[in-house]
Amino acid sequence: RTLIYESVLEALKRDLLGGALRPGDRLPTVAAMADRMGVARSSVREAYRVLQNMGLLEVTRGRGTFVDDAPYVSDYTYERIYYRSLRDNSAAMSASSTTR
Repeated sequence: RTLIYESVLEALKRDLLGGALRPGDRLPTVAAMADRMGVARSSVREAYRVLQNMGLLEVTRGRGTFVDDAPYVSDYTYERIYYRSLRDNSAAMSASSTTR
């Protein structure tokens, strides 16, 4: 089962790797992207957060969300980072649920 934010993440990944989004490009606001994709704002926020943690997006409060000027990453590198992020998030969620 795919989570909604993962679908948003995959769409953004395709745009990043396909060249539709280039370094320095401004992404739509969370609300605009959510409306465009027909998903909740929280799903877009989570996708943006994951990409920011990967170093692919830069979020500046009051200015917007931009594709980072980081060097281009290959699909293989992106997949490794993506799945490591999912694993780390799962581990963190498991740890927090066992401490309650």
